[in-house]
Amino acid sequence: KVNRGIRETILNEPHRFLAYNNGISATAEEIVTKRTDEGDLVIQSIKGLQIVNGGQTVASIHRALRIDRCKHLEQLGVQAKITVVKANLLDELVPKISRFSNTQNTVNEADFASNDPFHIVIEQLANTTWAPGEQTRWFYERARGQYEVSRNRITGNSVAKRRKFDEQTPKNQKFTKVELAKFYNCWEQKPEIVGRGSQKNFVNFMTHIAKDHPDFKPNEDFYKQLIAKTIVYKTAEKIARKHKFSSYRANAVAYTVALVAFKTVGRFNLHGVWETQEVPEALYNLLDDWMPLVWQAIIDTAGTRNVTEWAKKTDCWNEMQLLDVTIPTELEDELREGDPLPTVGAKARNGKVAQLSTLDRQNINRVIQQDAEFLLKLGMWGKTSGELKNIQISIVLTVATYAGGGWDQIPSGKQAKHVVAALEIANDAGLTGMPVTE
Repeated sequence: KVNRGIRETILNEPHRFLAYNNGISATAEEIVTKRTDEGDLVIQSIKGLQIVNGGQTVASIHRALRIDRCKHLEQLGVQAKITVVKANLLDELVPKISRFSNTQNTVNEADFASNDPFHIVIEQLANTTWAPGEQTRWFYERARGQYEVSRNRITGNSVAKRRKFDEQTPKNQKFTKVELAKFYNCWEQKPEIVGRGSQKNFVNFMTHIAKDHPDFKPNEDFYKQLIAKTIVYKTAEKIARKHKFSSYRANAVAYTVALVAFKTVGRFNLHGVWETQEVPEALYNLLDDWMPLVWQAIIDTAGTRNVTEWAKKTDCWNEMQLLDVTIPTELEDELREGDPLPTVGAKARNGKVAQLSTLDRQNINRVIQQDAEFLLKLGMWGKTSGELKNIQISIVLTVATYAGGGWDQIPSGKQAKHVVAALEIANDAGLTGMPVTE
């Protein structure tokens, strides 16, 4: 609506543009000015120009030039406030200027994170990583509306180029910052956070990345697993639409995906989903079977409480974890195929590791998702706090050396059992600093 109104003024009443438009706010690293012969101060050059408010104005003028072929743009007057910011203060001040100058407009928290290094790297990975077969790629919309902007910029008025863009970057393979946070947090088993809304969930996601993992930088493997999680979530959404839930559909999707992550304990083959660009039949059937049960359980456990508010509570997630559902044999067989087998312990020495129980396999997978730094922290905490038994401390520190060696050695089922017990004790005591589990 706003863009359309700006465009109509440009095309039909350009002489009134200055009166109607709010103008733009921008920052710059440096401005060089001079006086004309008439005594007017004019700008000679600008270094590091960045628009922080007025994107719709600039985009509408750009469209009028490129798409509408407007011939009278010289009649437009645009007022501008340009703030010169020292280079060493750019990272600190520009986001604040952007935030405060946009307070009168509808701007979401996620919009302010567009230039965060994490999202820039994800965009770069999306642009350079093609799906298997190299026929299509996923599009990461780091800023709102970026997909359409890129589509128009690349294709212009060419029908052939537009068709090629749509084939290589189909709209159903587009995902945004807030969707990334949703897909990621569901797999991190935080459906109650997802239920609090896209903006609160996004803030939680960014806080988790920035505070717990300040040096974390996405790589291609992280990106591929992220796309796999996206495919799982989008499949769950399709299944939810098929079931035609009368309400709470988004909660049913988030909790079902989180429950899959919880029940499979890091054993699910996300790499396989990336390779095929679809979920295996066994997982599809599981999502289809579990989702009505999860949906009904959310409603039943709410009791007399508001269901939407109940779904935002950690207690709701705790209840869902107790839901009496099991991994079907078909999927369990697929999970076993990708399980890492112990290289340590009597069973490994005797060649009997294939006889591991499902619980042993779950424990081993949970353990190898930890990194050496955290396991060392866990062992030292157990020693100084007295919360862990000596045998638990000893095994945790031993397994930390396996982690430090890149998991060339896989712990035995017995070792994994002790480490998981230590993890549960630490979790109950509020020990923080868990690593990104990828």
